[in-house]
Amino acid sequence: MPGRSRRARHRARAENLIRESIKFKEKRALRRKRLRDNLRDERARQGIRKP
Repeated sequence: MPGRSRRARHRARAENLIRESIKFKEKRALRRKRLRDNLRDERARQGIRKP
């Protein structure tokens, strides 16, 4: 990318990495939550009531 200083390039890359890692963490958290919800539904179906 001509015209951009090395520092600006580096900062843009760092921000990108941070954004990606946040997205990844959120995705993992969502998946974990979905699994937990599925477990809870399964327990409810079996008549085991637990929070």
